[in-house]
Amino acid sequence: MKLRILILLLLTPLFYIDAQNKINNYLNIPGPIHLNQKEYHLAWSSHPNENYFKQEYVSPNENINKYNSMVLIDFIKGDFNLRDIVDQKIAESGK
Repeated sequence: MKLRILILLLLTPLFYIDAQNKINNYLNIPGPIHLNQKEYHLAWSSHPNENYFKQEYVSPNENINKYNSMVLIDFIKGDFNLRDIVDQKIAESGK
């Protein structure tokens, strides 16, 4: 019985890691994206809350940990003033 519990405890993180590695095209952007004669494929996505989506695209021979160029798309659902969003992003980039 103790062996079964130990095996279960050791295998549980593997299922969590696999779930973390799934890439969802939350924004339904048809891919690949072509920009400046380069092709970018969806490599990572996140939906951290109800109104916020992030998607990262890299070239086929690169990954999100090592790349030369990336297309990053952030989408926030809601009624916002564009100037406030731009100011917030500028403030974030200064950190």
